[in-house]
Amino acid sequence: MAEAQWGVIPDGALQYSFGTGSAPPTVWTSSADVDFAGGGSYDAVRLDFTGDGRAVDLLWDSDGDGVADTALLDLDGDGLVDAAFTDPSGTGVWNTPVELPADQSGPTDADADADGDAAGSADLHWVDADDTAWTSRAEVDIDADGIPDTAWVDYDGDGLVDEVIVDIDGDGIVDEVYLDGEGGILDSMLLDLDDDGRMDVRLVDSDGDGETDQIIERGEPGF
Repeated sequence: MAEAQWGVIPDGALQYSFGTGSAPPTVWTSSADVDFAGGGSYDAVRLDFTGDGRAVDLLWDSDGDGVADTALLDLDGDGLVDAAFTDPSGTGVWNTPVELPADQSGPTDADADADGDAAGSADLHWVDADDTAWTSRAEVDIDADGIPDTAWVDYDGDGLVDEVIVDIDGDGIVDEVYLDGEGGILDSMLLDLDDDGRMDVRLVDSDGDGETDQIIERGEPGF
C-alpha cells in the first residue's frame, strides 16, 4: 500500500479528486484498469471525464505514486489521446493543459471486452427527476472492490452532467444520487429506500457542515 495526501492507497488502486477550486475536493479511490505506459502494470483509470457518455478518457498516474496526476482525453472516441490536463493546484480542477505523453496513443483494444466496453464496467439502472428510466455505464469504483459502481449523469434534466449516481449493493440499480448545488458543490443526497431505482428521500445539508439538516420525502416541497 502507498501513502498519499488523502491517506493509504490500496495496492492496485489510484486516488484522484474533483472539485470547484473554492472548497475541498471530493476524493475517489478506484482500481486501476488500464496499462497506459505499457510497463506491464495498470497505471490509469478509465472513465468518462468529459461527460459525453463514453468511458474512453483516462486519469493517469504518470509517476507511480498511486495518485492520478494527468487527465488524458479521447475527444472523438477513436482510441487516441487528443488532449491532456493536470491539476497543479490540487483542488480537483483539471484545467492546466500539458503536452501529450510521447509515444502514447491511449487505451488499447486489450483494455476492452468483447463488446468494446471498458473492462469490468457495468450498467446502472436509474430513474430521473421526471420519472424517466435510464441505463448508464458505471465509470468509477468508489469502494475499491474492482467493480465500477458510480457514474456522472444529468439527473435533474438541466442539460448538465453534474449529478453522481451510485449503486451501493452491486445489483445494477442505483441506490444514491448526489445533487449538484450552488457553485458546483454537492449539497444533498437522494436515497432509494425500496430498491426500485426511483429515489424516495432527499437528505439536505443546508449549511455545508457535512451533517443532514433536513429530510424531505418524495412528494413534499423541496424534494
